[in-house]
Amino acid sequence: MTAYIIKRRINFFALAWLFALLSAANGYAQSYTYANHTEAGIMVGTLGGLPVNFQTFNGIRFKKLQLEAGLTIGIDSYQQIVLVPVAAGLRCYLNHAKTAPYFGMDAGYSFDWVEKETSDLKFGGGYMLNPVVGLRFGNLKPNKTTLSVGYRHQLASAEEGFNQLYTTKREYSFNRITIRFGLSY
Repeated sequence: MTAYIIKRRINFFALAWLFALLSAANGYAQSYTYANHTEAGIMVGTLGGLPVNFQTFNGIRFKKLQLEAGLTIGIDSYQQIVLVPVAAGLRCYLNHAKTAPYFGMDAGYSFDWVEKETSDLKFGGGYMLNPVVGLRFGNLKPNKTTLSVGYRHQLASAEEGFNQLYTTKREYSFNRITIRFGLSY
């Protein structure tokens, strides 16, 4: 199966899943608000350097369902490449308490928009998957602080050549533990 077909299937399932979620929440039509969750942190799992991660989640909070659905965009700085992930995201809070555990999932594609391409060097993004678990602390109203730990799987590539005489393609599969601190409102 080609990467194009896989990408189309993932996009179809993501849209179908979001539509089903919004349809299921139709009974709660008057109980949703805007949600933002902005985080910064580190990605542990490599010997060279310390990759950093920044991301912001923007979406809809379904109050009665304790669920947030939306889009995530960010920047990931690895030792080899800098990527811009764009993903569909979910956050599910387990209670309304002042300190609430939550789990989340971001799935999407990272682009190489930040990297400079030359005639001899080209970069490529890839698929990204990031499940997380964390705690939301309600000490700042209406803002809340968060602390999360997750696993980030990221694909990327780099193609190097000399006057198009030869080409060396490197495929990267970054697998990192993420530790992030954030604000949510």
